[in-house]
Amino acid sequence: MKKSIIIVIILFVLAMGLSLVSSQTSASNSNLKTVKVGALLPMTGTWKDSGTAAEKSLNTALPYVNNYLKDKGLQITLDIRDTQSDPATALTELQSLKQDGINTVIGPMISDEAMQVLAYANDNAMLLLSPSATASELSQPDNFFRMVSTDASQVVGLTQIIKANNRIKNVISIYVDDTYGRGYDDLIKQTSSSEGINVIGSVPITSDNPNYETIAASLKELAATADSNTAVIIVAPSLTASELIKQVASDQKLATMKWFASADIIGNQTILEDAQVGNFLVSTEMEGLTLGDKGIALDALPYISSLLDGATNYSPFAITTWDALWLLADTYSQAPDADFETLKDNLVSCAANYRNAFGAYNIMDGNGDTKGSTYLRYICLKEGDHYTWNCKGHIVNLGTGNPIIKTVEWKIAADAKAVQVGVLLPLTGSHSETGKVIERILNYAVIQFDEYAKSCGSNLELSLVVEDTQSDPEVAKKAAKKLIGMGVQSIIGPINSTELEAVKPLLDETGTVEISPLSTITSLSLEDHLYRLILNDKVEATALSALLKHDGIEKLVIINTNDSYGNDIASLMKQSFSGTVKSVSYDPAETDYSTVLSEADTEVKTGDLSKTAVLAVSYNEIAKLLDSVGETSDLNQVRWYGTDSIARSETILADKKAVAFANKVNFTSVDYSPYGNTFDPLYYVINDEVQTEGLLNESTISSFDAIWLLGCAYLTNGTAIDVETLNNYVATNPFHGVGGVLKLDQNGDRQFGYYKFYHLVENNDGYSWQNDGIYSQDFIKTGVLEMN
Repeated sequence: MKKSIIIVIILFVLAMGLSLVSSQTSASNSNLKTVKVGALLPMTGTWKDSGTAAEKSLNTALPYVNNYLKDKGLQITLDIRDTQSDPATALTELQSLKQDGINTVIGPMISDEAMQVLAYANDNAMLLLSPSATASELSQPDNFFRMVSTDASQVVGLTQIIKANNRIKNVISIYVDDTYGRGYDDLIKQTSSSEGINVIGSVPITSDNPNYETIAASLKELAATADSNTAVIIVAPSLTASELIKQVASDQKLATMKWFASADIIGNQTILEDAQVGNFLVSTEMEGLTLGDKGIALDALPYISSLLDGATNYSPFAITTWDALWLLADTYSQAPDADFETLKDNLVSCAANYRNAFGAYNIMDGNGDTKGSTYLRYICLKEGDHYTWNCKGHIVNLGTGNPIIKTVEWKIAADAKAVQVGVLLPLTGSHSETGKVIERILNYAVIQFDEYAKSCGSNLELSLVVEDTQSDPEVAKKAAKKLIGMGVQSIIGPINSTELEAVKPLLDETGTVEISPLSTITSLSLEDHLYRLILNDKVEATALSALLKHDGIEKLVIINTNDSYGNDIASLMKQSFSGTVKSVSYDPAETDYSTVLSEADTEVKTGDLSKTAVLAVSYNEIAKLLDSVGETSDLNQVRWYGTDSIARSETILADKKAVAFANKVNFTSVDYSPYGNTFDPLYYVINDEVQTEGLLNESTISSFDAIWLLGCAYLTNGTAIDVETLNNYVATNPFHGVGGVLKLDQNGDRQFGYYKFYHLVENNDGYSWQNDGIYSQDFIKTGVLEMN
């Protein structure tokens, strides 16, 4: 009961905060340049499930999008039109949008509608970005772009599934008689033939006012002569499929055949609401591919689905509609006044750098079609007294070669209750600035995960037990003992390496699973129960060394806190930097920095000031340290750099003297990033939800993923999971969270990621941190420095 009250209070506070932000935004909107975007959605008619879900998605995404655009002096307004699932109406509405001065449109969603409006869009310089129209016939180098792959990608994957079922030798195709259905049917015939599968007949369904009795009769006639090795493929809107199934449900032959279906049917919850239809889908083991999130617990998708409040339950294209609006926002932010051809080029360029909701780059080909695709494979099952779609795996089509088929057993454990997750954070002391931010992220992540668990039919609830380490290793040790004594199996934190060193022996002794969002020292890279979600200091030192070389630095003077982190960085820099390195240190509890600054000044004097730099390895005390530099010191004459522990420091920004000094010495800090140069909307969404001053350091997003990683372990294995099973799950499961792909090495350290470099820029409000470069350590670019 107490937890429920707390959650309600938190949600109320968040809602009030968003309300305040909304009112403030409205007051300042008059100063923003407005970009008008239209939307053509089938909100009524046979495709209404897709249209209403897309409308919900757009209305949900728009406030987040405009908050992102606000700092760029822009805002988007939406003009949403109902096509009524009718191509002629779609054309009329597109013409009306043009008359209202709108040249960029999300939609149409239906291939038939897209075919109808395309000529007008091409003749009148209108850009169309469809979330769902998949007909291959639309693949032309024109003004039509898609957030999805063509039907060819899906049909290839579906055919591979059918082929894998050795007993199926023949198929009957049922398709809606429009551009989408006819194209899909043609592809089925082509791909089936190449795989040795016979299409023994096709049954078209009139798109307008179909006569279901006549269609059912044709289908029954084909099925009557088919042998036991025959399956059925239905390609139609979910409403159409439901009505046809009611007509054939009593046919014994059809009810015992294996059925496959297209994306609008598979994963759709509304089609399961009719018991007769649901029973038929179970008896025929209806299966197919679709976009979606149910079954990918280890991904960002469930989080997006929760934001969309169930829209994905009746259309997977709610997700691609979300992506379409965000992609347009990023495109217009690059050059809002670009001419039409430049706008199209910018769209393709931004798409290649856009991490979509499926965790992939939205790379488009020469026809404006998204190249790759990831589909979920679902089968209809009955659980208790209700019907559900159960995930059987993934199919990834890279655009070339055969698709990659992965079979998984997605399960929700029956035994689920409240689980306590320990948290060790520095809420006071020298590391408190970061500790308080991470606490807010963790609280928000728990609320979101509990909602996801509930949507999966689980009673699992995560409960945080937060202990303040006070930025003190000894206090951290006592706090850890307390949590272990409470029976806590898993702990998030400490975030500071020195505190983690003090705590680790206790955790090793008890086998407690520990996830540290920010610890990086190399001495903790061991095969144990510790997992670290950002790159370690060795990579950071290499990134810093590459930047120093790029900046022409030949001598480096390090001023570091005398603790595990500071000493580790100093040691690694001496190994990785090709120039001269000298280091001076100070006690973490020190408040008088005159001695260490004097030592640093002496070291600086012995080198060429134009080729000498200072690297500060500090925490919250960095502002006081900068304040203490004397006006006549040569430390004023060299460039300064900072490590991730003080990246984009709010403490510096809040201190007028410190920020002025930092600006004078061109202070540049480095911070871990899970995104690199990729544009990822979820980063901005979480910033809005958590509501901190300024944008979150991207490294702190790892704490959100820590909650979901642990939560999914309990969701899958049950709350009675033993420590070893929990440890194995965290260590080995592929994870694709809000912070990108998490691949751990044998020591539990993250293998891939990025470092971004930030320097101060002066603006009307004072100073802010601006990114001016990146160091990549990923699948494609290993050890690559790129400066703006």
